[in-house]
Amino acid sequence: MTDLARLPIAGMITIRPARQTDLIQLEWFGEYARFRRLYQQTFDAMQRDGSRYILVAEFNDCAVGQLFMHFQRSRNSRLYLYSFRVMPMFRGFGIGTLLIQSAEQMGQSQAMARAAIAVDRSNASARRLYERLGYQIVGEDNGLWNYLDHQNRLRWVKESSWVLEKSLDVR
Repeated sequence: MTDLARLPIAGMITIRPARQTDLIQLEWFGEYARFRRLYQQTFDAMQRDGSRYILVAEFNDCAVGQLFMHFQRSRNSRLYLYSFRVMPMFRGFGIGTLLIQSAEQMGQSQAMARAAIAVDRSNASARRLYERLGYQIVGEDNGLWNYLDHQNRLRWVKESSWVLEKSLDVR
């Protein structure tokens, strides 16, 4: 992982696997409560077979950042990164970089050849971060998907995105 000493909040951020007790914190005081089922499903897959994984950036016992991973095991193995966010007041301290680099290290240890992430076309700052970390645009996605929210309502989402990838140099 990257040296935390360069952060103004050095030594106070821990990147670690999610615990069941983190899931409610990942809702960020209700802002993301609609994703409660998705969080639980991802956590369950993490516990069951490791096909998915959740990393948490923790500060003072609070989850201030998150990154979900899907290990797509096939002939052309790929680590897909999603649900990546850092609380606004913690942005700009390198926490997002630490989360992505930690995920990439996990991908390498799982023999994933590439890592991929999608970014909303209007999110220029996230795209700059990914490109700074070596990701390149390889395509686009209309971003049409659906899920059941915490009140059992079907929700549709349309997020036109760029898809970026990076080689993980698996050795």
